[in-house]
Amino acid sequence: MQNRDGSISVIIPAYNAEQYIEQAIESVFDQTLQPNEIIVIDDGSTDRTPATLKKFGNRINYVKQENAGVSSARNRGIAESKSKFIAFLDSDDYFLLPEKLEKQVKIAQKKNCDIVISGWLVINKNHRPIAERKPWKIIPKLNLFNWLRFQGVLPSAMLFRRSALQKVDGFDMNLSHAEDIDLVLRMSLAGSQTEWLEEVSVAYRQHEGSLTRKVSEQSVGMNKLWKSFFSRSDLPFHVRRIENPVKFSSEVWIAFRAFSGGNYSLMKEHLLRSVAFSNLKKAGLLWEWVHRFIAFSLSETSEKLDVENFVKIKEWRELERNFLGI
Repeated sequence: MQNRDGSISVIIPAYNAEQYIEQAIESVFDQTLQPNEIIVIDDGSTDRTPATLKKFGNRINYVKQENAGVSSARNRGIAESKSKFIAFLDSDDYFLLPEKLEKQVKIAQKKNCDIVISGWLVINKNHRPIAERKPWKIIPKLNLFNWLRFQGVLPSAMLFRRSALQKVDGFDMNLSHAEDIDLVLRMSLAGSQTEWLEEVSVAYRQHEGSLTRKVSEQSVGMNKLWKSFFSRSDLPFHVRRIENPVKFSSEVWIAFRAFSGGNYSLMKEHLLRSVAFSNLKKAGLLWEWVHRFIAFSLSETSEKLDVENFVKIKEWRELERNFLGI
């Protein structure tokens, strides 16, 4: 199907992406609504990414830049684009639903919104499914307040109106993590509306590696984001008053990520950090942490947390002794 109702640019930032980028690009060619352009921003790759992309010839717009990070690469893609709508696709992800772009454009035009986000499938490096994310079942309406509650953003699952991205100057290149959350928060403050495509349309590849390092970097990024966001003078009162609950949720989420990677001391550290943002009594905090870990476990892996074994972890028992004296 040709794009008759709204032009689309698909922007693919790539850094040392030779292993997966062909699959990403082919998934775009499989779309029922073909984009007007596919822009690949090579962010200073040192592997065979440029050679891998040669097979596509003039079917893609290849742009190479010095390594400056994913936010810079996405912003470069926005600057190079000429279409009304923009879809991002990370080089190690791929579109699962052939009608993804078609359905998202229709929703954007019908609802006159600036952002359309779908669900996604989490897979490992061998394409094996880990979990399906259908966040609309938890957060049916994505306004600024609920974006702060949700904090679940995947650029590959999203379609944006280009003018709305330009209005907020795209991604913040000072953020190396949480830049996607920052973007949607700033767009929401600027008046952008978001709608769901209630389907799983993208495969998100979860890589193995140093989860401890990633969690630590994520923590720094989130703290930087919240410091910047809640210092804004244009925040509505009902948003400003939830600063502590937002920061509490963020610390508990990072603690869960540390737990998932087997780093229980880091888990304990972030749980203790969350105490500063809660009015709960000590017993209430312990209950709330377990409750949230159960919810996160179901969301992340579709499996319920093994509470019986969890409470036997040395670091958790230390928390119980410190909080309850048992």
